[in-house]
Amino acid sequence: MSESFKQLVENAIAALEPRPAIVASEVFPTFDDAIVVLHDGIVRWRLIRERTDVALQAASLRNPDEWYDAAFVEALSFGSADPEPTGYPQRTLDSAIAQLVKLRPAIQQSFGSDWAATRQALREAVDQ
Repeated sequence: MSESFKQLVENAIAALEPRPAIVASEVFPTFDDAIVVLHDGIVRWRLIRERTDVALQAASLRNPDEWYDAAFVEALSFGSADPEPTGYPQRTLDSAIAQLVKLRPAIQQSFGSDWAATRQALREAVDQ
């Protein structure tokens, strides 16, 4: 690839206000897999590229090592009948960034002042 995944993410988030900060990135030797972690207020976002698919995960700064699939959080937040804790690859970086933009306000709220209730709901859904 001509650009690193980190550079692609930097370009993709350039227009966001406020702009999340890239705080970590890692490239793996197989299939050009990579991870980029963003700091965005009370939320950390993790973009994971596996082969050609890109997935988006979110974590509260209160529990920064508890990552949840963003689509799972979205399904749970919007009352989906059967949210799945994993298995929602975003296919492209553009669609993952679009999902981040869409979910940003709700996840900032849920992972901020509503974190205790959100965390309990996420854990209960994962345990089912």
